[in-house]
Amino acid sequence: MLRYVAGGAVVIGAVILFLDPFRRRTVRDRLAARGRRGAEVAAPNPRGSGTSGLGGTQSLSGGSPAGNDADLADRVRGEVLRDPRMPRDGIEITAAAGVVTLRGEVDGWDHLRDVESRVRRVSGVVGLENLLHLANAPGSGG
Repeated sequence: MLRYVAGGAVVIGAVILFLDPFRRRTVRDRLAARGRRGAEVAAPNPRGSGTSGLGGTQSLSGGSPAGNDADLADRVRGEVLRDPRMPRDGIEITAAAGVVTLRGEVDGWDHLRDVESRVRRVSGVVGLENLLHLANAPGSGG
C-alpha cells in the first residue's frame, strides 16, 4: 500500500512540475545548460577563451555585493531592458549573493552577448550564471 502512495506522490509531483510554466522553463533551462557545458568540455573553444558565452557560471573580478539581492536584480534588469530590442518578458533575472542568474530566450548570439556585457557593467555583480538559450534553437521548444 505504501508503495502505491509513494508512486502516486511521484506522479502527482511530476504532473505539477510540468503543468507549471515557470518550473518547466527552469528545468528546461538547467538541462540545456548542462548539455552545453558537456559540449564545451567535449569540444573546447579553439580561441582558448575558456567560455563560449552560454551556460556555466563566470566569476567577475572587482565589484562587491552592494545592497541586497533584490536591488541588484532590479539594477541589472534596468540595464538590460534599457535596450528596446530586448523583450520585456523574455528574460528572467535573479540574484543571490551577488551572482546574477539569467533565464529565458534571446533572438540571437548578438543579443546574448549584449545581455552578458550589460550585466557585467552593473556594480555589485560578482558572478554570472547564464541559462539563456536562443529562440528557435533545437531543444528550446516548451
